[in-house]
Amino acid sequence: MSEYLDLFKQLTDLFSKNQIQSLLIAWLPIKIGTYLPGIMAVDMFLVTFLASVVTVFFTSLYIELKSIVKVSFWGQEKVTIKVEYYMTNPHGYSQSPNPVATAITWKISKNIKASNKGNFIARTLSTSDSLGICEKEVPKIGILPENKQVVFILDKFGNKQFKICLKMEEDELDKLKNKVTLSNNSILGGGLVNPMPSIFISTIKGSKHNIKDVTKFIEKTVIEYMEQDLCCAVYDYSGNLWRKTKVLGFSKRFDLSEKINIEGLETAVLDEENEKKIKKEIELFVKEESKEYYKKLNKPYKKGILLYGPAGTGKTTLINALASVLRRDICFLNLRNIKKDSELNSAFNSIGTNKIIVLEDIDTQSDVLSDRNEKSSAGFEKYKKNRLLNNSDKKDSDKNDEALSLATFLKCLDGYMVSDGTIIIMTTNYEDKLDSACIRSGRMDIHMKLDHCTHYQIKKMYKQTYKLMNEDDSAKIDVPSEFPAEILSQIPERKLPPCEVMEVMISYRESMKDIPMKVLELVRKMQKKT
Repeated sequence: MSEYLDLFKQLTDLFSKNQIQSLLIAWLPIKIGTYLPGIMAVDMFLVTFLASVVTVFFTSLYIELKSIVKVSFWGQEKVTIKVEYYMTNPHGYSQSPNPVATAITWKISKNIKASNKGNFIARTLSTSDSLGICEKEVPKIGILPENKQVVFILDKFGNKQFKICLKMEEDELDKLKNKVTLSNNSILGGGLVNPMPSIFISTIKGSKHNIKDVTKFIEKTVIEYMEQDLCCAVYDYSGNLWRKTKVLGFSKRFDLSEKINIEGLETAVLDEENEKKIKKEIELFVKEESKEYYKKLNKPYKKGILLYGPAGTGKTTLINALASVLRRDICFLNLRNIKKDSELNSAFNSIGTNKIIVLEDIDTQSDVLSDRNEKSSAGFEKYKKNRLLNNSDKKDSDKNDEALSLATFLKCLDGYMVSDGTIIIMTTNYEDKLDSACIRSGRMDIHMKLDHCTHYQIKKMYKQTYKLMNEDDSAKIDVPSEFPAEILSQIPERKLPPCEVMEVMISYRESMKDIPMKVLELVRKMQKKT
């Protein structure tokens, strides 16, 4: 029915207001000639006046009647929303794939795979977070309609149908000819990038759907896409680009409607004091109202965590546990790969919201962060020599560009250059080697010393192992569910590295009765060494 209405409307649109008026001026003298005075000028004025009055009257009547029967006869005018493929970052100088466009592209590809006619393009779909593509990861192939081809998609959430078209507009075609060069500070890493078609989402003519309905469709499509693609990944920064290196082994698909369970941090097996501390701090930080609270204080919505202590005490394990519980990607930043302040700024401000930035063994990454008191002592000459060596490979073209400085690093830690929800974690074996400005409150909000095992940690590791081995009812093991107290009493606290105790638990999980004595053997081996 809508096709016939469109055809009839096209016929009416052939006649403009001026054309109708000209027809009346030619026709009226024939019908009312006997009533005209016969003076040419007067006759022409009267005919023109009457033609104008009739034209205005019927045009107004037509518009009024059309608005009354708009939905039932002509069909309601459609609503169209344009979604651009690229978005510009808050600083205005770099572009990255629009995650909304990525989600809708995925939706289109998913819905048209059953089509049996039309022309389509096979294209690699972008990843949900656009920080990079893992070189070893199989790319996701999307089937999309060719330029200007229309497809119809049914919104399963509200049983509404929308018309979608991918169209390359004139300005985008001009960019394609000129091969736009994006900034090197771009999250894409710069270089030559082809412009992509924008996505036009329209309501069906004659439907009662409005902008609110289209907006809801877009929002739910984005959520649906995120839920099927949301898992924790690891990124490394090199060559002015964040590159996905792997998906974490513990990752799973998340349901965004699920509430974050902070109890999952127990897998890190911290001592009792640190466990309570990190749970309390993180639970408070991720509350929905926290962002607004930080905004009222005019403070960046970010959290800084300093993890320090001997090697093998669980710093990396805690970082992985935080990523798993908070459903966040980990972005590893090594300052050895950063030569200039501008590169450091780019690395921080090109990361999206709700990421975890990790600087592992920060004291070994750059002399810039060393305690300034040490630099002013006998070790200053060695520090100065190392700085000269580190910068010896700088090109002549970089001479006017400042080398990496402590001031810029501190500015990045302050959080004004990162996106909302960022957690910055620094780890070190030697807290006292770092400049005090790096780790003061406001930059590193949580200071947590991870040390060798307490009895609480040993009992918890044993209990976790027991629980995992008894998950299957058919394979229950006949051993005590608690670590034997008589053996635990022979193990001194703060002597065994958590990594070694955990390795015993993993190695002897299928013969758990041997675990207590194996842990005790670790103590005896350590005593022999000392």
